[in-house]
Amino acid sequence: MLPSGFIPVLVRSVKDLDMLLTKNTTHGAMIAKQVGLKLQQEIIKKAQDLNIEILNQSRKVKAVEQQ
Repeated sequence: MLPSGFIPVLVRSVKDLDMLLTKNTTHGAMIAKQVGLKLQQEIIKKAQDLNIEILNQSRKVKAVEQQ
């Protein structure tokens, strides 16, 4: 468990978010380091739609969104 109170679950694809639908209040998604920028953006967008917390949003993704 992290200090934020969430239990991390490793996510490698958009499909992995489906298993967090019923546990989105106790579990959060951690995007794997091997995931590319395009897939990271898709995962983050889907997680926001499903109200799932992303525990490690990459600075790379944030920099692209600001442009």
